[in-house]
Amino acid sequence: MIAAVVTGLLAAMVAGAAGWLLGRRVAASRATGLERRLALLEDEAGRKYRERLAGLKRRLGFVYLDGLPAAADRDVADMFEAGTRYASQAEWDKAGERWSKARARAGPAEAAALRFLCGVCRLFLSQPGEARAEFEAALDASREARDQAGTAASLLALGAVAAEQGESRESGRRIEEALRLSRGLGLGELQAAALVRLAGLADAQEDFDRALVFHRQAVQALQAAGDRVAAVRQYGAAGETLVRKGELDKARAAHEDGLLLARQVKDRAGEAERLASIGLIHRAQGDAARALEVIERAFHSYEEIHQNGPMARLLYELSLIHEERGEPDAAQEYRERSLALARKTGERWLQARNLEQMAEHCLSQGALEQGLALFEEAAAIDREDKRKRDLCHDLTGLGRALFRLSRGDEATRPLAEALALSEELSDQRAEMWVSLFLGEAQGVSGLADDALRSLERTQVLARKAGEDGVQAAALAEAALVYSRQQDWSAAAASAQAAFELHRKLGDRLAQARDLVELGVAFGRLSRLDDARARLEDGLRLAHEEDDPEMEARALFELAAVNTSWGDAARARENLQRSLQLREAEGDMRGQADCLLALGRLLAAAGAKDEARSRLDQAARLYVRLDDRERAADATRAMAGLPGSGGVQIIG
Repeated sequence: MIAAVVTGLLAAMVAGAAGWLLGRRVAASRATGLERRLALLEDEAGRKYRERLAGLKRRLGFVYLDGLPAAADRDVADMFEAGTRYASQAEWDKAGERWSKARARAGPAEAAALRFLCGVCRLFLSQPGEARAEFEAALDASREARDQAGTAASLLALGAVAAEQGESRESGRRIEEALRLSRGLGLGELQAAALVRLAGLADAQEDFDRALVFHRQAVQALQAAGDRVAAVRQYGAAGETLVRKGELDKARAAHEDGLLLARQVKDRAGEAERLASIGLIHRAQGDAARALEVIERAFHSYEEIHQNGPMARLLYELSLIHEERGEPDAAQEYRERSLALARKTGERWLQARNLEQMAEHCLSQGALEQGLALFEEAAAIDREDKRKRDLCHDLTGLGRALFRLSRGDEATRPLAEALALSEELSDQRAEMWVSLFLGEAQGVSGLADDALRSLERTQVLARKAGEDGVQAAALAEAALVYSRQQDWSAAAASAQAAFELHRKLGDRLAQARDLVELGVAFGRLSRLDDARARLEDGLRLAHEEDDPEMEARALFELAAVNTSWGDAARARENLQRSLQLREAEGDMRGQADCLLALGRLLAAAGAKDEARSRLDQAARLYVRLDDRERAADATRAMAGLPGSGGVQIIG
C-alpha cells in the first residue's frame, strides 16, 4: 500500500538504515529480528512526524502522506524531511518550497501526497485559492495513480477549503464523497475527520439535528481509530451544538460523557475543557453556586498544566458569576487577575472586556476618573482590532463617564460615534441606549434641539422593542430639556407621560423624580395647587425610597411654591430641611442655593442679621465653586439689606 493517513510511516533515516542493513546481506536467521527493529524505528519516526505535523492535523483534522520516507530516491526523502522540519517551525513558505521541489522528482503517488502538503501550506499562508489548486491537482494525481486513499484525502481537503470560502453545498458534496470512500477503504481516521467536518458544516447551517447525528458518528469513529483524545473534544462539540439548540440538560450530559472519557485517558486539558463547559451551563441554568464550584475546578486543572490562556478566560467568567451573586468586590478582584494573565498571553479581546467591566465597576463606585481611563484603554484596543460591536460598548461607557464628570460637551463625541456604529451594525437595542445617553449629554450642553431629536429616536426604538423603562427615561429627560428652555407646558406633558409609565413599571424612585419635575412645571405655570400636590407626593416617595438628593430638591421647589402662596414660615421650614439634607450629602451647590433663598426670605421678613449671615455663607460657597455670577447675586442681596455698606464679593 503506497498511501497512509496521518504520518504513520517510516522516516528517511529509517530508509537509509534499512538500505544499509539489506546491503550487508544479513543472514536469513536474523531477518525476523531486523524486521522487529525496523518496526520499532518506524514507530519512533511516526511519533516524530506526528509531533512535527501536529499543526497541519489540527487545521484539517488529518494529514495525508504517501510512503515518502521509504522512497528509493534519497533526495526526495531528504527534501521531504527538510520540509517537515520547516513545517514544525511554522515556516510554511519554506516547507512548501521543499515539498514542491521533492514533488518534481517523486513518483506519481508520492507527488500526490506532496501536492496535498503544499496545499496545506497555502492554507496556512492564507492563500485559499492557491490551496484549492494544489488539492485539485493532488486529486487528479491520486485518481491517475489509482490511489483511493489519496483521492479521499484530497476530496476532504477540498471540502474544507470550500467551507472556509463559504461554499457550503460544494463543501458538503466533497466531504460526503470522501466519507463514502474512506468507509469503503476502512480508513478510520479519515472517516472520523470527514464526520467531524460534516458536523461542523451542519452546525454552521443551524441544522442541529443533522449535526448531532454526525457528532455521534464521529465520536464512535474516533474511538474506533484509537484517537480517544479527539473523541473527548468531539463530545464537547456535541455539547455546544445542544447548547445552541437550547437543550442544556442534554448538553451537560454530553460534556459529562466527555469528562469521563478524558479522565480515563488522562487527558488533563480535555478534562479542564469539559469542566469549564459544564460550569458555564450551570450558570446559564441559573445555578450560580454550582457554576462557581465547577469553574473553579476547571481553573485549577488548567493551572496544574500551566495553560494561562484558558485560566485568564475562566477568571473572567468567575468575575461575571460573582457580579451576578451581588459580590462586586470579588468580581473586580477576578477581573484584575484575568487582565494580568490576558496581558501576559496577549489575548487582546479578553484584555478589553476586563477593562470594560472594571470601568463599569468604577462608575458604580463613583471612581469616575479611573473608570474613564479604563474605558479609554478598552476602546483603544477594540478600535485597533476593528471590533466594532465591542468598540460601540466602550464608547458608550466613555461618554457616560464624561457626562457624570460634568463634561457633557466632550461626552457627545464618543456617544455620537457609538450611535453611528450601532446604526452600521443594525443593532437597534444599542442604538436605543446610545440615543438616550447622547440626548442627556446634548441637553446639558445647550444643544436642546439635538437632544430632543435624540430622545425622540430613543422613544421610537423603545416602543418598537417594548422597553417601557427606556421610553420613560427618555420622556423624563425630555422634560428636563423643556424645563431648561422654559417651555413649561411641554415639560409638564413630558413629565406626566414619564410618570404614568414609571407607575406602570412600579419604579417609585423614578416616580418621585417625575413628580418633582411636574411640580416645578406647574409652579412656573402658576398652577400652585397642582404644583404643591405633586411636590408633596414626590417628597413623600423620595423619603420612603431613601433618596435624600431628590428629597432635598423637592423641599427646595416646595419652598418656592409656598413663597408664592405667601406662606413664608412653611417655605423657611422647607429650605432649612433641604439645607440639612444637602449638608449631609456634601452638596455644596445645593447648600449655596438654599442659603441664598433663605437669606432672601429672611431679608423680606426683616431679619437682617440672620439674612446677612445666610447670604454671606452663600457667597463664600459660590466663590469656592467658581460661580462668580451667583456669588454676585448673593452679594447684591446683602448690599440691599438696611444698614449695609459697600459689600465686596469674597475671593
